[in-house]
Amino acid sequence: MVQIEKCTENIVKQISVMRITSNNSKGCHKALFCVFCFFSSFRHLRGHKLNSRSLSACGFVAERTATSAGITGLYRHASPTTVFLFIAAFLLLATNTPALEVTDDLGRTVKLEKPAERIISLAPHVTENLFAAGAGHLIVGAVNYSDYPEQAKIIPQVGGYNSFNIELILASRPDLIIGWKEGNRKQQVEQLINLGLTVYISDPRGLEDIARNIQHFGILSGEEDSSMKAADDFLERLASLRKKYSGRKEISVFYQAWNQPLLTVNKQQFIGRIIKLCSGRNIFADLNALTPQVSIESVLTHNPSVIIASGMGKARPEWLDDWKQWSFLDAVKNDNLFFVQPDIIQRHTPRLLDGAQQICDYLQQIRDKKI
Repeated sequence: MVQIEKCTENIVKQISVMRITSNNSKGCHKALFCVFCFFSSFRHLRGHKLNSRSLSACGFVAERTATSAGITGLYRHASPTTVFLFIAAFLLLATNTPALEVTDDLGRTVKLEKPAERIISLAPHVTENLFAAGAGHLIVGAVNYSDYPEQAKIIPQVGGYNSFNIELILASRPDLIIGWKEGNRKQQVEQLINLGLTVYISDPRGLEDIARNIQHFGILSGEEDSSMKAADDFLERLASLRKKYSGRKEISVFYQAWNQPLLTVNKQQFIGRIIKLCSGRNIFADLNALTPQVSIESVLTHNPSVIIASGMGKARPEWLDDWKQWSFLDAVKNDNLFFVQPDIIQRHTPRLLDGAQQICDYLQQIRDKKI
């Protein structure tokens, strides 16, 4: 009995490792292979040592000696019925492990028994990141303004990100819904969860979180390889920008998100992080709100070297030129009023680095003027 218990202890330990380290069906496949090795060996290894190569193939490496002794003992002392029951218990434990499991941006565990086949996206950036992960073809519903890439424009709409239609979502029979903490109404998201639907909440705060979201979307949709490549490409480009612009002379920046009310960003908001990435100094970095409202007088007092605006559309907003009435501003005197399209600076997607590159280029132009 001691040998049987030892054998069980070692094999269950191996299953536990597989459960921890595997986020996909590979773990279960490995467990099944171990059972196959074990069962096949039983026919002719009763009373003999178990082949170490089989053990190694099954992942029993770290404790090969102890495990071999335990299994040999099991063969010597256990009846065929006992071995069969052991294998059945082993198989049940291995196959009960969820095939896919990730932790969303709220710290919630999201599990799927198999890759999602029908996904609802509740934010434009989620739609774009699903395509980046290689899972765009699985989206069966999305919210307004999910317009990138071009294929996203034909996805059926389920309302707006701040007020979506739950009946349309249910009719779409999704096996995965991806929401947005900052944009979706909390009560509606909770209603979806209470209905028993699988919901992943996206709430990226740092630039690296974009890559993590893409990786998670790939895991949950069975597109792990393509999502990993997209995430790695994003992180590589981000690191390159950091290396290129780190340590350069700081340029004071006012980023104008909107004109009425006059809105900007702090250092924790994505655009604030990009300004720092480009060695800019956000004049409102230390305000508490992510997108605080400020006064014209406070902007004039800080006298930024550059004013960068995005607005809502693809065209340069007319209100950006309203600053020209204050001719003493450094940004006005030196013609440093710049525009960046909102789609490439306000969405948490790989294209955010296109906007970052543009802002870095603007700041470098100012440095070059001062030489």
